[in-house]
Amino acid sequence: MAKQAGLHPSTTYRILQALVQEDLLAQDPENGKYRLGLGLLRLGELAKLINDLIRVARPHVEKLAALWDEVTIVETMDKNFNLTKIFLIPSSYRVAANPSYDKSVPPHCISAGKVLLAHLPAVQLDEYISRGLVPLTDKTITDPRQLKDELRKVRHQGYATNNEEQESGFIAFGVPIREMDGQVIAALSIGGPSSRLTQEKTLAIIESLMITGRAISADLGCEASSPG
Repeated sequence: MAKQAGLHPSTTYRILQALVQEDLLAQDPENGKYRLGLGLLRLGELAKLINDLIRVARPHVEKLAALWDEVTIVETMDKNFNLTKIFLIPSSYRVAANPSYDKSVPPHCISAGKVLLAHLPAVQLDEYISRGLVPLTDKTITDPRQLKDELRKVRHQGYATNNEEQESGFIAFGVPIREMDGQVIAALSIGGPSSRLTQEKTLAIIESLMITGRAISADLGCEASSPG
């Protein structure tokens, strides 16, 4: 394998062991040979899920984005708590207050991230919190107890808020997207400048956001996408 890859044997071995650790390869303990791991099957299922999510969600999200003309995003989170944008529709406003979405953002700092954290098992949430709650602004929640209270509120009311916790002058709201078994697999969010998103307007945005989240979930086969 080292010869075919053009790598040093020790380098090849380290790569193989890393792939085994990630369950992308499996090694036979008797003969030492490698075979494809079950992790590849899970990756295939994840790819199918994401493709289905894009296909189902896109028309709903495009309609929602056209209604408010604010940046609208669908995001997922992996086992290492990294957020991935499935797709994004930017605002056409000249002053759009679109943050730098090419940069990695801690989930506790944004509305979509809070939605996804709120529906993690307690053990995984504790693991995330143990890594430290890094602040991006002076409004970012950095106290573990306060964050858990916030996430309970998210589960209860069915949506999350980013009140300038990611970037000063930017606010956003997020809701869950559920698959057939009711599990939260993604989050849908809308955000814009606090100067434009007045209280009256945000109430209407949240209502339409929740309706859209439930509609996407229903199209994915979820019979009931109630809060909690």
